[in-house]
Amino acid sequence: MKIFHILREIPVEQIIQKYTECEVYDEGTWQLVIPCPLCGHSKCGKINTDNNTLACFRTEQYYLDPIQVTQRIREVDEMEAIMALANDFQITLPTDWHQQLEAHRLRQRRNEAWTDFAEECHELLTDEHRQYWRSRGLTDELINSIKIGYCPGNGSIITTLISKGFTRQELWNFGLSVGDGSREFLTVGYYTLPNWDGKKVIDVQGRRSIDDLTLTTPRYKNSSGEVKALYNPRALQEDTVFLAEGVPDTLSLIQMGFNACGSYGVGGVKDEWIPLFRKSHEVFIAFDNDDAGKTQSYKRAREIGDNTRIILLPDVKDVNEFLVKHGIEQGQTLMRELAENAKTALEMDIDALPTESGKVDEDLLKDIIARIFNLPPLRQNHYRDLIRHHFGMTKKDIEQFFRHYHNLKVRNSDTLGIKREDIDTPQVLLIEDPSYVRLAQSFVLDKVLYAQEFQALGNNEGESYRKRSIHIVTSDHELLPLPEKVTKDPNEIMIWKLAEDQLLLRRPLNSATRRWSKTGTPYSIDKFLKGEEEQVSIKDLYQRIERMFRRYYYTTEEYDYVILSLFTLFTYFYELYDAVPYLYLNGQPETGKSTICILIQHLAFNGDMVSNISASALFREAEQKQVTLILDEQEGISNRRANEEKGDYMSIIKDAYKRTGTIKRQSTIDSSVTEEFTVFSPLVIANVMGLEDILKTRTIGIATKAAPAATRLQRLRPSSKEFLDEVQVIRDQCYCWVMQNHKALSVLTTMDFGDILNNRAGELFQPLFALATMIEEIAEESERLNLVEQLQTSLPSKLFRRASVQSRDTLEQLRDACLELLAEKGVTGPDQEGQWVSVLEILDKLVEINDGRYDDYMSPRWIGEKIAAANFIETAADKQRRQFDTLIRDPRTQLVIVNDRPPVNETKRVMHYFLRYELVSR
Repeated sequence: MKIFHILREIPVEQIIQKYTECEVYDEGTWQLVIPCPLCGHSKCGKINTDNNTLACFRTEQYYLDPIQVTQRIREVDEMEAIMALANDFQITLPTDWHQQLEAHRLRQRRNEAWTDFAEECHELLTDEHRQYWRSRGLTDELINSIKIGYCPGNGSIITTLISKGFTRQELWNFGLSVGDGSREFLTVGYYTLPNWDGKKVIDVQGRRSIDDLTLTTPRYKNSSGEVKALYNPRALQEDTVFLAEGVPDTLSLIQMGFNACGSYGVGGVKDEWIPLFRKSHEVFIAFDNDDAGKTQSYKRAREIGDNTRIILLPDVKDVNEFLVKHGIEQGQTLMRELAENAKTALEMDIDALPTESGKVDEDLLKDIIARIFNLPPLRQNHYRDLIRHHFGMTKKDIEQFFRHYHNLKVRNSDTLGIKREDIDTPQVLLIEDPSYVRLAQSFVLDKVLYAQEFQALGNNEGESYRKRSIHIVTSDHELLPLPEKVTKDPNEIMIWKLAEDQLLLRRPLNSATRRWSKTGTPYSIDKFLKGEEEQVSIKDLYQRIERMFRRYYYTTEEYDYVILSLFTLFTYFYELYDAVPYLYLNGQPETGKSTICILIQHLAFNGDMVSNISASALFREAEQKQVTLILDEQEGISNRRANEEKGDYMSIIKDAYKRTGTIKRQSTIDSSVTEEFTVFSPLVIANVMGLEDILKTRTIGIATKAAPAATRLQRLRPSSKEFLDEVQVIRDQCYCWVMQNHKALSVLTTMDFGDILNNRAGELFQPLFALATMIEEIAEESERLNLVEQLQTSLPSKLFRRASVQSRDTLEQLRDACLELLAEKGVTGPDQEGQWVSVLEILDKLVEINDGRYDDYMSPRWIGEKIAAANFIETAADKQRRQFDTLIRDPRTQLVIVNDRPPVNETKRVMHYFLRYELVSR
């Protein structure tokens, strides 16, 4: 098992978020990190999501893998970085990881030696040597970039490397020296062609500087004996790649501006490299224009697949001669034309079919048709048209011809070279329409299913390694693997067999969480699978969760602790319901909203807290992980304009409360297909400015307030070991409690609370009332917590808030609040000077005159809009006519000023109003 393979799979984004406070934003295949975790500047730090590396363009640090990123951020050595990643990301290090680290360091040391060797040889490249490469079409810029060099072969470079700290034994072990270790592996008269992988040299090929056929020394000589890597392997990271025969041809393609890698000779392409090319969108093979080159081109193109085309070079023997003949600019144009007209192996086979007889030779078509049937529909149509034009057939004839072969697939598949198990013959099934299941949390067939990410052992050519693996933990104490797609057909429905029944999956489950301990607690997965987990008391579990909220968050409303705790428990079995309540946390800054969000993130089912997420990421996260989504600092969703400005985003969060909530999107594979994503998930929203009208009807509101100065709350340290250990045990207990009581939980959905809960109140509060009832029924009479009574007490302020709006005009409330504030500040008439008040003071006063209820329409923005609409604030024209004080906002500083007075409360940056008695009383 390669520990470096495992650690390098940890997303760099997660490492940055774990160890820094930097923000990560999506930009296509890149992610922008602000500020850069390496230099602190903005817009220079980027994550390449294709290869999971970090780059800082300001300091020119590129291709930093997860281990190197951890080293830079934490300022530790490699060993400490490995231990930190293993500990923080719950990865078990293999017993031989120290030996692996030592072997890795040895490879690094070898690469350092080869890099120094290449640079020393480059320094010895004279103008006469350069002239040879110029004659081969290469510019000095490329020669310097690749660091083509010259090895004198007299031991001088070995001496230089020893002076840099390398030992003679090291250089001999690395293959740099031969014999007694006193001279280089290359004899006199060899150019050096280093193979770069990022900023390190992984191999050097020597090219004899004299083309004399009488010489007995080989024209090319490799440093490491058997070549283990492509030349320029980083080229495979791009969508389009050229594959050349030999290093000079590869450099020639690079010189003409193409992304190219190369083999070390016509037979140098290894079988294990073939899968690497299948990941590219387009591959162009440009081997030598001889029989061996053509044979290998066809062989490798067929092995790689239909994404590969073969370039046939006209009137030249190889790519380098092509460059010398046409030059860089013309060569680039002509090579691009050759690439556009290049053909796949299948196209070449169709062109080679004989047409002299005027008949279609069905025997010759067997292999071709078998290969066509394994391609996507659009590519199948392409090859059908080629065959039709090749034989001069009509469209009707070719359709009949292929239909004939399609019908033969089942009856006589062996004669066509098609495996019977690969046949996809459509057969209509007259059965019920599918009911899809999501496996992150599911209640089906009297069972509970929870998906979790595990580590599994993989095997690559006899070498074992660790990889991510998603399995399902069931309430029957089973650990079951996921189903996998059988074909590449985008319409395939995956079938997962659970006992004698079958469950259908809409799409593969590609990601899961690691929220349930594998080992280490009495409620771990290991204990549960063995049937050795401890029984969980729901009353004790509830109280433990409630204590967490009380420890870190202050409120005078006791029922808020009840709501928060019950909601947290509810998220572990929300899939039993057809609708879920949202929690809405609304209050002034620094009143505990983020604290609640962090607690729910760690305690609730698959809690995931975000402050900036795109609509596409939102519905995919909800579909795959069924997260309890926590949207903190959501200030752009407070009015109806949000529906226009954030249309997709608002649609998702408004529909996620019900099971039927789905998002439809065009398939990225087939644009003619519309895909559905289920977004049904619990949701927590926190902001200051309020919610859009429809969205707020889905919520249970909690008005947060600052704790009094004398209140002692424990400081929340979400990264501390003590906190993480405590929440881990609580989560483990939640999983086990649901597994142990899932049949009793299914009864909760049918509980009826009569007139107490009806319509929207029933949708929002029924799960909490039912769970509270269950807890109370289990508890002894003397130990009851009065949860149901507290929930009933909370109903008027949580659900019936609109009644107060109807009975009392909101503008009247606002006017009274302003008048009372002036009175408290000693202003009772127009003869007294006005006073500055903050929008937050007005908000608090509104709550006070509203019998302590924090109505969900109340927000600083709502107050500003109402004041402006009521003409409490005079316009510039009014000022000229009436000479009233005018309240304006300075666009340069975003601070409030009145008649050029200094800004008030500059440090808080809170909107303030200057109130005069006559302005609010007229």
